[in-house]
Formats: sequence, structure tokens, C-alpha cells
Amino acid sequence: MEFRQLRYFVQVVEAGSFTAAATKCAVAQPSLSQQIQKLEEELGEPLLLRRPRGVSVTEAGHRVYEQATVLLQGREHLLKDFRGRETQRSGEVTLGVIPTIAPHLLGQLLVPFRAEFPAVQIRVREAQTASLIRMVVDEEVDFAVVSDIAKADRARWSLYVRNVFKEPILLAVPTSHRLARGSRGAVRLAEVPRAELLLLSEGHCFRDQALQVCRAREANETFQCEQLPTLQALVAAGLGIAFVPAMFVAEHPAAKVTYLHLRQPEPTRAINLMKRRGKKLRLPAESLMKRLSQLERI
Repeated sequence: MEFRQLRYFVQVVEAGSFTAAATKCAVAQPSLSQQIQKLEEELGEPLLLRRPRGVSVTEAGHRVYEQATVLLQGREHLLKDFRGRETQRSGEVTLGVIPTIAPHLLGQLLVPFRAEFPAVQIRVREAQTASLIRMVVDEEVDFAVVSDIAKADRARWSLYVRNVFKEPILLAVPTSHRLARGSRGAVRLAEVPRAELLLLSEGHCFRDQALQVCRAREANETFQCEQLPTLQALVAAGLGIAFVPAMFVAEHPAAKVTYLHLRQPEPTRAINLMKRRGKKLRLPAESLMKRLSQLERI
């Protein structure tokens, strides 16, 4: 039994004749008649009685008609559902991410995503946390990757925030620095000279995190910069020391810079996913967010 045979049979019943059904199915009448005959042979009973002016439906035919319409509707619903899924696999995903995470995250994350969703356009918006909160609330991005989010902001903007993992924070010092010479790779927080600490400029959450690590309200404001590579270059030049994320160090070790761990408890920063609470993501965005949520360490 084939869906084609059931469709032909239903059309004959509803049209009242083989000729009209063949026209509606865009098939030659002999072919349509042959398929219905095969259906009758398989079921072992006549379903239609050929009359000079059309057809009449037998008792068995009425039973087959009822079941056939249900099966054909179910088939159409199933096909429609999968056509919808295919449509969802296209379109666009807009991802927000803070600059201190973006370079270390996007390459290895988006390559496998592209393999799964080759038709999806990917847009990346790099911005500081405050701007990303606004983008999420205004739905300019599907979701964002951020670090710390204040509880007040979570409640005020109805944000869904999920922690992915915690990343160690290291201390970068010039190789000639006294801490590098005698630390054996780890220092106590009390040994960190606050006056030498270099920071990113205002607005970067990692600036606030660095100040929290050393429990300071201010630091060396002689130099300020926007990017971690610039901050690292200042350290290499002997202009100060800086806290840097472990992800950054793993991919961008620098000559003339020594990276030190702080003795327990070692400071960390949270890597979080953020979206509007209750927002329904399309399939590609949902898949990308799921990939991120399953990371243990970037």
C-alpha cells in the first residue's frame, strides 16, 4: 500500500469520478485506475463500483476513505513540520560578546556551527557589558557572552543568565620584575604592588574585576587602554603589571612577560550566557547557545 494509491482513491471519492480525479492529480486516467485496482487487490475487497455516470463507494470503501484521509493529513503535517525545520536552519544569528572573550571564543565555536548550519548568516557584536545588556533587552542580539552581571541588572531587565565556567585570572609582570624572579610561578595577593597595576579603561568589566582581585579602588592611571594585547605590551615594556585572563595568556604568550598564579584562593572570572528571560530562540541560535553552555573551558 502506497500513499499515492490512497491519495488517488480519496480524490476519486471526493470528485465522484475517475476522470475528474485524474485531472486533479495530474495523472493519466488509466494509471490512476491501475493504482486503485492494486489497492483493492491488496485489501481483498472492492472499494468503488463503476457506474455509467461516476462511481459509488462500497462499505469497505467508506472505511478505507476515513482511514486514508487521516493518514494523508498526518503525512502532510509531518512534511510541513520538516519543511519548517529546514526554513529554521537558514536566516541569521546575532551574537553579542565582550571584547576580552571574543578572540578566544569565536574561532573554535563557529567552525563546527558553520558545518551544521551552512546557510545561516552569523553576525558578531563586540561591546562592553552595559551595551550588551541593552542589545539583549532591545533584541538587537539573540544572546550574549559576558562575564559578571550585577543582580540588580538581572532583576531590572529580566535577564536569564547561565554560568558556563570560571576562568582563572593571572598576574602578568615583566620578566625582570622582582616578583618574577622569586615567585616560583605563584605569589600572594599581599605581594602585589597596587601602585604598579595597569588597567583597561573605564567601562570594561575586566577592569572592575582586576580591582576586585587586588581589593583596590584605584591603580596606576598613567596608562589606560582598550585591548588586552595593548595592556600586555605595556607590561612587556616594563611600565607596570596587570591582571589578565587565562584564555588570553594561553593564546598570546609574550616575550619579556612572566605570568604568575595567585595563591589560594586563586581569583577567577565567570563566563556567562545572557538572554532575555522567556525569549524563544530560533533553531540556529538555540543550537549555538547550547554549544556554548556545554563548554567546560574555552
